[in-house]
Amino acid sequence: MRLRFFQSERVDMVAYAVYRGGRVLFRNALFRAYFDGEAHMCDALLETKTIYHFQTPIAHYAMRYQFSLGGEDYTLLICLPDETVAGREQEIDTLMQSAGDLFRVILAFTEAKNAPPSPVEVHMLVQDICVAVKQQFSAALAIQAQEGTVSRGTAVLLNREGFLLTLGFLLPCLLERGRVTVTLEKDANDALVIAFCAERTVNNSFHRALAREIGAACGFCVYFEETGLRFVMAACHSMPHVLHSADVTADVACLQIGSLLCADAEVALA
Repeated sequence: MRLRFFQSERVDMVAYAVYRGGRVLFRNALFRAYFDGEAHMCDALLETKTIYHFQTPIAHYAMRYQFSLGGEDYTLLICLPDETVAGREQEIDTLMQSAGDLFRVILAFTEAKNAPPSPVEVHMLVQDICVAVKQQFSAALAIQAQEGTVSRGTAVLLNREGFLLTLGFLLPCLLERGRVTVTLEKDANDALVIAFCAERTVNNSFHRALAREIGAACGFCVYFEETGLRFVMAACHSMPHVLHSADVTADVACLQIGSLLCADAEVALA
């Protein structure tokens, strides 16, 4: 998959939220601004992938999608206030589909068939993460690799795009409160661990479920702790492929797309 070619500009014009069991788990900034408190708006939409027009709480178009994560059913509600498309009515369908496309792109990484792994040298990966994160989000990121614990040249089989995409919607929650330290080490079972230590963790249940599903398909496990996150992956003992140099532009593109699912995220706790 080539996330760098995904066009995210139109998504910024659309209000969207994720529901589970009638409860809002996630909403972007526009949804909060226009529809905050409307916890049961989905009930008025009888059919999925069908655009409806409503007059309350403001005049707007609305459409919903259904999807599942870890056996749980979710609803994506997409809303487009009339005032944001004045003079651009011919683009209503395209604009609303942009949010649906965003979720289709991200949810595709929850299936292993869409996320083939490749060998990645972990020291290089940590270095590349810091470069991309500082460029996209914040300079408040520090590396504290434990020298000698993980030897140079150690690699993992990983889908890099899925990994960076997951960082895109998890890391901003940690970076909101100051410095985050990245540590590379081995655990008691000789698995490789990239830990992000911070003053908080990610509490949003939708983000947790999405991260776990992407990780299961892309070659890593995500563990949420009181003071950060841990990404755990097995070492690749056989290296039949050539390790390619990183493309920072592609890494940043993945972070940017993932970050579209992080604004105003702390709505529902796990």
